[in-house]
Amino acid sequence: MVSNTEWFDVAQIRPYLYVIRERLDKIDPRFYTTYTNLYLLLGDHTAMLIDTGSGVANLAELVTALIDGRDLVVINTHNHFDHVGSNYQFPETQIHRWDFRKLMFPMPVDFLQGSNSPYLSHYRERQWKMTFAADCVPLLGNEVFDLGNKEVELLYTPGHTPGSISLFSDTQEVFTGDTLHYGAVFLPSDDRLPYYQQSVADLTGRIEETSARIFPGHENFDVGLELIDAFSKEFPEALQHRGMYDEFLEATVYQSQHFVFVRPTGKVAKYSTSVIQ
Repeated sequence: MVSNTEWFDVAQIRPYLYVIRERLDKIDPRFYTTYTNLYLLLGDHTAMLIDTGSGVANLAELVTALIDGRDLVVINTHNHFDHVGSNYQFPETQIHRWDFRKLMFPMPVDFLQGSNSPYLSHYRERQWKMTFAADCVPLLGNEVFDLGNKEVELLYTPGHTPGSISLFSDTQEVFTGDTLHYGAVFLPSDDRLPYYQQSVADLTGRIEETSARIFPGHENFDVGLELIDAFSKEFPEALQHRGMYDEFLEATVYQSQHFVFVRPTGKVAKYSTSVIQ
């Protein structure tokens, strides 16, 4: 297992909020993504860990040191390998019910074998399969978590996966997972695209209403409406272009100023079946 000091970049960005960053490109650069962002939100009596990353280092040890004896709730924004990889290090995790079933069985990650990364031993030792927490709790999509002098509301934002969620804190932060972020945006198949577009619209409305700062699952964090403005301009343009075919992802890739939009090629595209669905 990689040492925590080598792997994690930890910053306290509010008195009650940490960002824990991993380099996804060091696991596999073929996803057009540099950083994965995990968040640790501290209430008076309970802490909330939002996503668990890739699983190659001891996240549980790091989090235990930061929460200072508080109870811990672990939430996954969705079920992709780079967001649930350390679930096995915790006794219980929670995820939306539509992404729940994927975590009931070992998840294959053999698509990483061609990476040539020195950080793949964790997956190789487990025969290219991820295992998960002993207890996984399905969420319905309207929960409110009381952390002690701090509340977090779950907003169901399907599209990126069927069970994608975002989390709004009453301290004006929104944790958007992979629904809204700079960098590589992995879109659903065309039949699910309207759900994704509606989720982005719902998020946009709530963010504009509350003036919440945006803390995405990848790349830049603690950003504002400029992210939504850029997305609103560049996303429709991406849908009008043919883009470039990516053989590894079996998807069409369109690069704009702030984003890389990845659209699966048909319903049996490798990335959508192995990783996204």
